[in-house]
Amino acid sequence: MLDHTRPSWTEMMTLPPERLAEQSRIPLSVFSEPSAIFSKLAREIADLIVTNNAQGRSTVLIQPVGPKKHFPELVEITNQEKISWKNVISFNMDEWMDWQCRLLPEGHPWSFKGYMIENLFSKIDSDLAPLSENLLFPTLSNMDRYSDMIAEAGGADLCYGGFGF
Repeated sequence: MLDHTRPSWTEMMTLPPERLAEQSRIPLSVFSEPSAIFSKLAREIADLIVTNNAQGRSTVLIQPVGPKKHFPELVEITNQEKISWKNVISFNMDEWMDWQCRLLPEGHPWSFKGYMIENLFSKIDSDLAPLSENLLFPTLSNMDRYSDMIAEAGGADLCYGGFGF
């Protein structure tokens, strides 16, 4: 049944940003500056880890490489606030392959695994850093089981869909 009290899709496209959030059927945040989005992402991830650590629970993240501008702030928050990632299980969302369907080596500039290790995980203080066995990336041998692996970890606590190009 259509809800005639809400604007149509075409009407929503013409609403000013401050009204769009009011009319949205799903929770929607509107930011005037892109940097505010990345600060919110960093804070939400850090707060989730703190909450789950306090409850003795692991935190299961599904992370794309994009968005990525929140990583420096997330590292800063983590290190300054001494937030342990020892119980964080991170599933990387995807990975590039070459023309012969081989994963790119970690040192390749387009390797998502290499990017995540270099720009997030290795920058977390060693006494707070996640366990290497909890940093999971899609490979040729696990891609058919990736969804099962996430389920076995208890399901995802947080997943930001990639946005970028």
